Amino acid sequence: KKVASVDGSLVFPETSGHRTWFSPDAVNWAPTAWPDWVIDDGYPLSYKVHFNGEMWYFGTAADSYYFDFVKSSDFLHWTHVGAFEGPSPETPINNFFTNMLLVAHGGALRAFRMKSASFVTAYSSTDGITWATHETNLPYNFYIAKIVSFGGSLYAIPKGLASYKAVYRSDDNGLTWTLLTSDWGIPDSTLIDCIATTEGLLAVFTDKETWASNDGVAWTKKAYTLPSGSDVLNNGVILPLGSDLFMVGCGTTQKNVFKLVEASGPVGIPL
Repeated sequence: KKVASVDGSLVFPETSGHRTWFSPDAVNWAPTAWPDWVIDDGYPLSYKVHFNGEMWYFGTAADSYYFDFVKSSDFLHWTHVGAFEGPSPETPINNFFTNMLLVAHGGALRAFRMKSASFVTAYSSTDGITWATHETNLPYNFYIAKIVSFGGSLYAIPKGLASYKAVYRSDDNGLTWTLLTSDWGIPDSTLIDCIATTEGLLAVFTDKETWASNDGVAWTKKAYTLPSGSDVLNNGVILPLGSDLFMVGCGTTQKNVFKLVEASGPVGIPL
């Protein structure tokens, strides 16, 4: 899920080749070499988040403790943010960003650690190096799939399976959470991705159905589906390109691209 959408193009940074692939239509891709590279090879880029007009990627080091942060505004020139050891450098957390849900919200990077505990622990940072720890009242559940920023609030979105269908909202940057509904009414299917648009939250599932909501409580099934045969979709990510929506990085080879066409109702402009 390293593909991103920026300034009218889909982009894919390829660390091993020191280059970025650009596409204006999700079909034709052209590479451009990086003028330089700022960290050692062997550190795969992952956990991307758009923050302060730049795309941040967190590269996990081989020893699992340290993380090199890099950022770029054009996907060609990279700035090394620094190495992160966890909230406390004296006691680094092994694989800190594993099972972490990241989102930019309220002027800061916010990370929610999905590790077994009574409640989810949250972290916030404005520079990617110094992180503050926050205890929350969001009940931990393995089936929380994504934290989405929408309308000035944060929404905890479930994976969509039968065992867990709760949706929570936070109005104070992820510290205090309110249960909106224990069952969002969407049939049992695995969530592919959920994004925020000007029309509300938009969620797409592996049963090829799409649902939308403007409050996280009432969800409406949209009258468009993914193409027949698109059964291996759980690695996909929804990205905007102009006024269109694409799903990329899915399929058996993770190279499939789908475009949403002929929507019967407004999809909204992705935020």
